[in-house]
Amino acid sequence: MKENSITGRFKKEERLSGKKIIAELMRSGISLKEKKNELFPFRVLWLPVELSQKFPVQVLFSVPKKKIKEAVLRNRIKRKMGEAFRQNKQVLYQPLIESGKRISLAIIYLPTQELSNQKIRSEIILTLHRLAEEVALKKQP
Repeated sequence: MKENSITGRFKKEERLSGKKIIAELMRSGISLKEKKNELFPFRVLWLPVELSQKFPVQVLFSVPKKKIKEAVLRNRIKRKMGEAFRQNKQVLYQPLIESGKRISLAIIYLPTQELSNQKIRSEIILTLHRLAEEVALKKQP
């Protein structure tokens, strides 16, 4: 994989879209545990995968309709989450590339109102650091 693909665009292949994989992730995904409410704005599920995908992570962003009623706000929040992930994905990609692991990832937004860009970005960065640590400790199935 080229270096510019790590820091560049957020490509379609990096998005998690298969119904079977999403169902498996929601059913038996590993939840990233909170430490002192560090991950409050997000619920994070991940699952090691054996797929021969081009990128080490396939990610899904979700904003529940039960928490945020307006579709416009849900879409805006997902765009903010996606942009924060795109700008900081190298935090997670480097350890995965070095270890040869691949994961499917779901980031679910929990607050009942929209957070600022800066707050979402800082929480995504913190989440990616914690996830990189946890995935590095986990053995490949």
